[in-house]
Amino acid sequence: MSSQFNCLIWYSNLALPSEDNKFVGDFLGQACKVIQKEIDEVAGDKYKLNLEFLHIEKGEEGLKQLFDKFSTLQDGFFTNAHTITKYNDKIIKQVTDKRAFIFHHSPSLATDANKNIFGISRVDRQAKLSLIEDEISRSKEKILFSGSDLNAFELQPGSWEIEKDRSVVCRMEKTKDKKGVERLKGMGFLWTKKKFSDFSLRLDYKLSEGANSGIFYRSNPEDPVQEGFEIQLMDNQGFQKKANKILPPRKLNASFYDGVAPNGEFSNPVGQWNQAELSCKGPRVSFSLNGQLAFSINLDDWKEAGKNPDGTTNKFKTALKDLPRTGRIGFQNHGQVVWFKNIKIKKL
Repeated sequence: MSSQFNCLIWYSNLALPSEDNKFVGDFLGQACKVIQKEIDEVAGDKYKLNLEFLHIEKGEEGLKQLFDKFSTLQDGFFTNAHTITKYNDKIIKQVTDKRAFIFHHSPSLATDANKNIFGISRVDRQAKLSLIEDEISRSKEKILFSGSDLNAFELQPGSWEIEKDRSVVCRMEKTKDKKGVERLKGMGFLWTKKKFSDFSLRLDYKLSEGANSGIFYRSNPEDPVQEGFEIQLMDNQGFQKKANKILPPRKLNASFYDGVAPNGEFSNPVGQWNQAELSCKGPRVSFSLNGQLAFSINLDDWKEAGKNPDGTTNKFKTALKDLPRTGRIGFQNHGQVVWFKNIKIKKL
């Protein structure tokens, strides 16, 4: 006798203009039907997974729809709709021996639930509330860059420009080294005008071949290398080949730069867009790339200048626990072309 599991996939109208929501809702509804068919083919007689798609309204009416549906599902797992399209292969692998678990893209929820992005063994009321609150909180995000202007930033004239696809790209200037060889040089950071302390930052980025860039945060623009933190953005293979050197993992893409290596290689191929989410709350910092948790750390663990908790050395002249937990966010123009778009932030 095969086991049966239920999956509720929901999409709310909170994030997009009304004219786009119907299109997205219809598309995701159809996508769920396709995925249901694929899962049925893989599962065979081993188990049965029922996917149910729910397109909820905005505000209190939508919350009531969601609570009513939750109350009817005793076993199962729950997700917002865009997650299922990215992780259906992982759902197949995980569903075989669990009666109920949460599946969600939010690194904060995953950490709170079970330090595992596939969540917990039983879905309780608080977990359900967390799912709903996470979706609602998206509506509280502020747009730093949507493709129309750079009013939220400070930058050197001509160093960053908006492209036709509504991304912002860094520009290079030609210089000559001591031997007279012409080289390209970065033209400065794209810094937020405001400082941020506890926040969640979401954005998309794309790297050129061999690119080396970064997202700086809680930083002092006067000395971001020593007075701030960095998420490394890098074409690992291309950059190391061009530089003719092998870098330690704590300096590669998606690392807490010079402090902690990422949990894996989660980047899309060079030239493709990546989705990134950085969360800072007090001493806790986490970073997710393309839906995968790259790292989650506690800055209070860095008690010595120049030394990481695992005993390796780092560049910092100050113990990281003593660095300010507020500062500006900067996107690095470091000598290779990199693009950013859909930059949004939410205070925590």
